[in-house]
Amino acid sequence: MVYFNTSTVETLTSGFPVGAVEITMINLYSALNVPLVIAGAATTLSRLLTFWVQVLVGYPLLQFTGLKQMVAGGLSSNALFGSEEPGMSEI
Repeated sequence: MVYFNTSTVETLTSGFPVGAVEITMINLYSALNVPLVIAGAATTLSRLLTFWVQVLVGYPLLQFTGLKQMVAGGLSSNALFGSEEPGMSEI
């Protein structure tokens, strides 16, 4: 039930300001007769696991692998293969 509510609310509130997902999830749990303390804890835990862990783990990995540099410089065959493709130097 927690996973279903989390994925549904995150999808429905994807363009709204910060905090809309959390408020909606807590209100949804309250509408389903879940006590407010448990609704807040379930919302906090699910948001920590589904959003913040991805950000806190993903950003350093992105920096470590150098993808930021590759994206900023554009994606070229040199970046992917390390050399020019045959016949492409005349273009």
